[in-house]
Amino acid sequence: MAAFLEKHKKVKEVYWALRPESRANYLAIARTPQSVGGVISFTLRGPLEAFYDPLRLAKGPSFGMKTTLICPFMYLAHYDLVSTPEGQAELKAHGLEPDLLRLCIGTEPVDQIIAALAEALG
Repeated sequence: MAAFLEKHKKVKEVYWALRPESRANYLAIARTPQSVGGVISFTLRGPLEAFYDPLRLAKGPSFGMKTTLICPFMYLAHYDLVSTPEGQAELKAHGLEPDLLRLCIGTEPVDQIIAALAEALG
């Protein structure tokens, strides 16, 4: 999943456990090197709505479901920051994008999840 997102031209950044910038820190605390978890965050090149609205995946903030879920995390966790110029400036100062997406991978076949993402990315 991470490899698909990292290679897609409409995806700007991908954040996950084994990303080169976080790999050593993650492996220092991981139970096993293969236990990378099922959450990937990413940002897009282009407007969030053009991807998120037509995306055929369940949308929501929960963890622990069997179904893949995606949500625009900053809008849920920090709406006060994404909705004001001052808040957006604070996010930018910390290197955070308002349109950060959180993808919690479910138990569906990975090719089905990738197909849904590919369709929405165009």
